[in-house]
Amino acid sequence: MTNIYLTYRTIFFLLFSLLPLAALVILFVIRYLFYDKSKHHPNSKVHVFFDVIKLLVVCGVVLAMTATSTWQYLHVALVIVPSFIFLVVMSLHHLKSRYYEASIFDPVESMMMDNLGGRNQDSDGVDGPLRASGSIKFDEFIALDSKQDDDDGEEDGDNTFDPSYDGGKKTKKLKSCISFSPKCLVKLAWWKQFGLDVQQVIKTSPKKLVVSLSILILLVGVAMPLMMDRMCVCSHPMTLSTRMTRSPSCQNNQVCISYLLLPEDPSQSMIFYFHTRDRPEVAYIKYQEGKVDNTSAKAADSLLQTVEAQSMISMTSTIVEENRWVVGCYLDQLNPATLYSFSMCYITKSSNNESICTPISRFKTLPNDSSPITFVQGGDIQLNNQAIDMATQSLKFNPNFVIIGGDIAYAEGIPACYQRWDQKLKFLTDTYSNITEDGLTLPFLMAIGNHEAGGFFQTSKQVPFYLNYFVFAKQDMLSSPRPTYHHHILGNYSSLTVLDSCIVSTWADQRDWLKSKWDQQQLPRHNRLIVYHVPIYPGNDGKKHIHNLGRSDIVPLFDQYNVTLVMENHEHIFKRTFALEGGQVKDNNDEGTIYVGGGAFGIGHETNTMETASADNLPQDLEKRSRSNHLWIVTITPTNIAAIAINSNGKSIDQFSKSVNQN
Repeated sequence: MTNIYLTYRTIFFLLFSLLPLAALVILFVIRYLFYDKSKHHPNSKVHVFFDVIKLLVVCGVVLAMTATSTWQYLHVALVIVPSFIFLVVMSLHHLKSRYYEASIFDPVESMMMDNLGGRNQDSDGVDGPLRASGSIKFDEFIALDSKQDDDDGEEDGDNTFDPSYDGGKKTKKLKSCISFSPKCLVKLAWWKQFGLDVQQVIKTSPKKLVVSLSILILLVGVAMPLMMDRMCVCSHPMTLSTRMTRSPSCQNNQVCISYLLLPEDPSQSMIFYFHTRDRPEVAYIKYQEGKVDNTSAKAADSLLQTVEAQSMISMTSTIVEENRWVVGCYLDQLNPATLYSFSMCYITKSSNNESICTPISRFKTLPNDSSPITFVQGGDIQLNNQAIDMATQSLKFNPNFVIIGGDIAYAEGIPACYQRWDQKLKFLTDTYSNITEDGLTLPFLMAIGNHEAGGFFQTSKQVPFYLNYFVFAKQDMLSSPRPTYHHHILGNYSSLTVLDSCIVSTWADQRDWLKSKWDQQQLPRHNRLIVYHVPIYPGNDGKKHIHNLGRSDIVPLFDQYNVTLVMENHEHIFKRTFALEGGQVKDNNDEGTIYVGGGAFGIGHETNTMETASADNLPQDLEKRSRSNHLWIVTITPTNIAAIAINSNGKSIDQFSKSVNQN
């Protein structure tokens, strides 16, 4: 059985388009089955009711069309123009078929009145009731006239209504406003006749109705597509915005967002990234070893060394609403366990060769020996007080870097949701920058989640932000598309690998690559760590197809190379398995692999209720599970790994240690 995974953007588009289409089909069927115009006077309530149904059907078509621009499949102008034309034509058709005022005397009208029994009939005659409302149905004229022609026969041939006869005037029989014969269409002057028909319709229809329809055309055909243009729907928390409700989040002549990313070897290199609205002519990093006293942006030029940026990506085609340049710089040949001061700078054409820089910050490279290394791991971020408190509490453990295990922004890969990315990145950079007494800025390590791509088994094109905002290897700086998995070495004893849990790349796609990374290591790095988003050993029922693929395609490799710890996310819970090998629980906790999770960086609950292995509803491979928000604090050494899960109060909700298998 083939599994079909639609992006959330596609699902939103289908909801916005199929719902009005389904509604208009239902309304059309109702009107077709229950409306008989011959039984209802044009001014009756029943007739008005069915006119409203017809109006809703027309609006439903425009709503469905608007969805194509709302979700950025078409430019809004390409929707407004046909919507406007469609509404105008349908309105003219409605006006034409509803009323025809016979108030101007001309030979054609006179002939028609004669056929109907005379112009001056009293209230008992034909003319009285038809003129009671000040207007008569054009279709009724034609029907009565045709009937009279049949009764009169050839004797009244001279009085037969001839629509081509204009009695010496420009007035002609009202034609259809939405249909023209092929012969008419090839005439050069057909548009003149159409203009006369439009003028006739407007003149002979009630003014209030014309004005109302004109306003409706402007509101539905023009204002509604503009108001819904580039809609962004984000979850956790659910927010909705459009182009008209958003203001620019990145201003000119400043670095809007800046952050560090963990490279393959963080003991001798670092990756710098920043966003700006201006197009940089030159972008670079100023840095020097050690701490400087003056940390203002103006002091950046005093830093001794300069490295030019290697990557400069324009996001304008994705964001559209404002210019955005994402600049990346890879810095290597650094010393291990050393503090550096740095500033990110750029120059534009309009800056008169003056640098625009960030305030001076500091980072510290990781050790390359057997020293302990500590990091923070969490996933599925929802901004609230608990998330902020947990992030603040995690700083007390003096981590070397921070891992986010996917579902960073919940922007679903929708281009219009770029400001949700800005919001989450600013939260992370504000929390983990300029911390400790040395004012350190911590580097980030990111795994891709399903809400980065808007679904599973997607292409790189569905991941416009994650792949352009983050890179974790020098060779990937200029590659396109960038890979969604990467490998890092920690100290002289450990490695950390970030995998893609079937968001863009499948488990099988990464198996041979991961094996080669482990086989090519120059040092015996036995303490192997893995992080990814969707769990292979879940705490709840979920994406069983992905779980099963992981167990068959990648878990045997974990077992073969004695992976110590796997960090999973996605489920918005806390969980920890027993030590597992081949899916079976090991008697000795120091053997096998422990899988922890599961992605509750503010998105879970603040609860201390913990289910243990004795619970009947707990999967047999789980040792603990709860709904608690948490972050993992992991400390590794050559022989041991110790992990603590903390809540928003900084209290431990779980902890364990595990010896490293040296085989």
